Amino acid sequence: VQHHDWLPTFLAMAGDPARGEAVYNALFIVFAANLYLGGRSFLRLSLPVRTTYFAGAAILAWLFAFSSYAPNFLAEAIPVALFCGGLSLHLAWLWSRNVTHKAPVYYVIVALLIVSGLHWLDYPLLRPVEWFAPIGFSLCAVTASLLNASLAAMLVRQFRSRMEASEQAAITKAHLDPLTGLGNRLALDAQFEKVLAASERDGNRLAMLYIDLDHFKPINDAHGHNVGDGLLVDIANRLKARFRNADIISRIGGDEFVVVLSGIAHGDIGYDHVLTTANKALVAIGEPLNVQGDTCSISASVGIGFTPDHGTTLKHLMLAADKAMYQAKSQGKNAIYVATTSS
Repeated sequence: VQHHDWLPTFLAMAGDPARGEAVYNALFIVFAANLYLGGRSFLRLSLPVRTTYFAGAAILAWLFAFSSYAPNFLAEAIPVALFCGGLSLHLAWLWSRNVTHKAPVYYVIVALLIVSGLHWLDYPLLRPVEWFAPIGFSLCAVTASLLNASLAAMLVRQFRSRMEASEQAAITKAHLDPLTGLGNRLALDAQFEKVLAASERDGNRLAMLYIDLDHFKPINDAHGHNVGDGLLVDIANRLKARFRNADIISRIGGDEFVVVLSGIAHGDIGYDHVLTTANKALVAIGEPLNVQGDTCSISASVGIGFTPDHGTTLKHLMLAADKAMYQAKSQGKNAIYVATTSS
């Protein structure tokens, strides 16, 4: 056994180099089949599992039949080369066509698949060349090792990306009211400081509208929670349609909504703008609603607070607007009340 036959010899049973090379080829047949199916699965393509495994099993049977009973190098090598090389090149083509937003590791994988595929196709021609044999086996092993390492790096990258996406989705979900799709109290807490800082930087102020629906409980009790939920969704959609994207709209309780208006000018101009906006919101809420085929209406009471007059923190501003909302209710409901400085 010559020194360059160390790998077949190492794999050989009873020190038979030919059988060792057959085992070596068999391992690569299994590797190529599973790599091909795994690559297609990653790309979310259909999986020809039966066809791939049947072809691999047939070539394995062919390989060991010749290596054991009628040794013939070309008869053994050509099917193995076509199978491993063909699958590698086809997988490289699929990846180059289907992978978007390519990171460097994807280009490395495609390049290694092409090198591996071409190397397998030259196997029947170059393997008998004595000086090239150790180079060929080494190149095949190194290419497979680099390919496995690149795939592992890609999977780690993909896992990290999915974990980050899952975390972001969880954070987003935690900040949304599941019924109306508006932000909840957590979202209000997270966004308030940002809009406050932006308004102060621009020399403006914030206004908070604390909106509480009037007579919601009787409707909910009379028609059931499904109807009540549908009414809340309608009100939320009307509020979203009446306010700007820059404003914060949150549902903080059963029938309580908070709207934070940003970029409000100081003085009467800003004050009048907020009152006009609040009146438009009341009109929108009061538009007829369809409840189980019947038309009904609902009203709301609105309390208004301004920064910095009624507070510069969310807690204090909300407390002032909440007290103003109860003042609106005490005045007969379907009304607007602006907090006093002493609130």
